[in-house]
Order: sequence, then C-alpha cells, then structure tokens
Amino acid sequence: MSLPTRIGFGLRLGVKFAQAAKGIGFNFRMHFGYYLMIAALVLIGLEVLYRLYQLATFL
Repeated sequence: MSLPTRIGFGLRLGVKFAQAAKGIGFNFRMHFGYYLMIAALVLIGLEVLYRLYQLATFL
C-alpha cells in the first residue's frame, strides 16, 4: 500500500485548477493583457527615442 505524497497531492490540485481555468478562458485573457502591456511599453519606448532624436537634432 502506497500513501500519496504531498508533491503528488499538490500536482493533482494544480491540474484540476488548470483544467477549470482553461474552461473559462482564463489563460487567454491573462496572456492578452500581457501582450497589450508589452505593446504599450514598446510604443512608449519608441516615442521616447523619437523625442530624444528630435532634441539631439534641435541642439
């Protein structure tokens, strides 16, 4: 007779949570938010570089 370990118990709970999260589209919404944040940061960085370029050519 083999008793389940804590690691096995934790993994089973994680799998059940992941299956439930997939059912409601949780992963898609979470990743979409990250993609929007990355796109916003890239745009802000490009704006900063363009303003620094304008400042350098003005001086």
